[in-house]
Amino acid sequence: MSNFSDFFPAPSATIDSGTTAQRPVSPTIGVTRFNTDLRKYELYNGAKWVSLQSLLYRISADVGILTADTIDVFSDETKF
Repeated sequence: MSNFSDFFPAPSATIDSGTTAQRPVSPTIGVTRFNTDLRKYELYNGAKWVSLQSLLYRISADVGILTADTIDVFSDETKF
């Protein structure tokens, strides 16, 4: 008998990773990757690479959902 996953494969996605020097030369807007030098997720916004950690902080502050001192993407907790 085949595995359950043979019939119902789990959806998944992978995120590229690499050093700062290995960033794509001509990325498209929205490309997300894990920077192994900085140990942070980053997103290309059309002009530059931005840390998702700082981006999440700005979004939460702008919409007023969270007022956080820091948002750590490697931690299960948010410090207020």
